[in-house]
Amino acid sequence: MHDQLKILGREIVKENLQNPGKRSRLWDYKDVQTTLRKKMCTEKVEALRVTLNFNQDERVFDCVHCDHFHHLSNLRLLELNNAGLEGNPKNHLLSNLVWLDWRGCREKSKLFALNMKNLVILNLCSSPVELNLEDWKRLMLKAGSLKVLNLKGCPWITASLEFPASMPLCCLILEGCLLSTPTIDESISSLENLVSLNMKRCISMKHLPPALCSLRALKELLIYGTKVERLHFEEGSLPALEILSACECEVLGEVTDSIGLLKNLRKLALRSCKQLKGLPHFIGKLVWLQEMDLSYTLINELPSSVKEWKNLEVLKMVHTYLEGFPEAIKDLEKLQELDFTHCESLSEDCDITGLSSLRIVRLKCTRISRVLTGDYGLSNLYILEKDDGVEFIYPRAISL
Repeated sequence: MHDQLKILGREIVKENLQNPGKRSRLWDYKDVQTTLRKKMCTEKVEALRVTLNFNQDERVFDCVHCDHFHHLSNLRLLELNNAGLEGNPKNHLLSNLVWLDWRGCREKSKLFALNMKNLVILNLCSSPVELNLEDWKRLMLKAGSLKVLNLKGCPWITASLEFPASMPLCCLILEGCLLSTPTIDESISSLENLVSLNMKRCISMKHLPPALCSLRALKELLIYGTKVERLHFEEGSLPALEILSACECEVLGEVTDSIGLLKNLRKLALRSCKQLKGLPHFIGKLVWLQEMDLSYTLINELPSSVKEWKNLEVLKMVHTYLEGFPEAIKDLEKLQELDFTHCESLSEDCDITGLSSLRIVRLKCTRISRVLTGDYGLSNLYILEKDDGVEFIYPRAISL
């Protein structure tokens, strides 16, 4: 959301300046402090944010007493940003809670004291709280209605996590978790509603979990910065997958023919896979592909089958080892952006005659001498980026 819209929205909900406890949302730490410590009427408060703040090197407000929650009966969103809870909480606090954002959570007793029956979003990223396997099972039981679970950067995740089959989880974020095993638990295959799975920088993961094959609703798979060595998929795998990001998988050396099974794929990012030397012929079966990023790989040519990428709009091959302009892309009529920056072996002519939708061509630090646009030119082409900067051009043959 744009910052100005946020400011406008916050001004709108300040319907009672004298008594902030009668507002529906409290985010300013001074208003939160005033409302909770003076035990104002808080029946209208639906969203509350408590964050760690400092004033002249002195801590101002970094926690909420559990007793205050008894006056927040209608609270639906609670954000505790590196803040904590004081007191001895009773079970089933905040029965209407739908969204809990508790970054930096440290005490599991306080976490489990909250009523999670109606919880839809749970964010525990960067939380040092230690949950063992039994604690995890308890959490899954209490929060059985979760649709979004964010565990980014949680150091306590040291074992495979089991998921109940009944959980309607749509988005799971495990980014940066130090998994002690190379895969995740097979129970993930029971998450029939899972649409997005983020396993970025799970550095112990060396292979794609076989259980992923059963995720028929999955649209986004992010394995950025893992130790995955090979991309291989079984027949019938991930029929809904649209985005696959395997950037910075530095030991990724092979993309197998099975990549062609991902027939619904729209975006494939293999940027900085520094061991990747080529692509299989069957990659041409990705006929719905719209964006491909092969930058900073060892690739020196594209297979002839990429001519089937009739829906491709963006091709990025920055700092690759191309020696000539790829023949297979010359007639991709929907291609809008082409980036060959720092392809230092790329020479001869750049023939973009058949690329009628092309708008941006980046050729800095190449040995390309001419860009050929044909007799009638390209009506959409307006940026040509070369060593001497950005040149705005009209349709014509161009010498560089």
